[in-house]
Amino acid sequence: MSLGKFKKEVVSLRKMKADFDNQLVVMNADLSKLRQENESLRKENSNAQNMIAGLQKENKTLKGNLDLVSAMANNSLSEAVKKNNKMTVSARKAKKIQLAFDIPQRSLSGLEFKVTSPNDKVFTSTDGSISHRLVLNDGNPVASLDPQSGYFEISQRVVMEYAPKKTRMEKGIYKVDVFSQGTLIGRMQVKLK
Repeated sequence: MSLGKFKKEVVSLRKMKADFDNQLVVMNADLSKLRQENESLRKENSNAQNMIAGLQKENKTLKGNLDLVSAMANNSLSEAVKKNNKMTVSARKAKKIQLAFDIPQRSLSGLEFKVTSPNDKVFTSTDGSISHRLVLNDGNPVASLDPQSGYFEISQRVVMEYAPKKTRMEKGIYKVDVFSQGTLIGRMQVKLK
């Protein structure tokens, strides 16, 4: 081989090396861009995972609230009655307050009541002024369709009576809170004149 051919080959090889160096620079730039894009996607993924976790927690809270709402007392009736069980709205003539309402079967255990009189005295079943009983209808349980869950819920009619032992009924609003296993499931008011 002659010196001229070697020189041409060296020039050709240097040109190829320069092309490869240029390709290497372009590939390194592309690699850097891809690494930045990858890091950005990782951050977006992390943010999305955090958002999903937050939404799942919120969903769990909302489901608990829905369960609580579907367990609440509904279809209530309030009456103040005289000694002969005739209705009255006069505090002077009223001897007891009766409340009747439907409670879902699952909320019947641990059923408790609290009555707050117009002068903010609190009465519970422990002091003997509050009692309650289940009312048996025709033997058929009442069922209703829960609009949120779509499931049938069997309800039971409960009658609560508040009859103060040592005091007379007072004019004003009596507030009645209904609890099931310590959770408030209903609140009603009766106004006496």
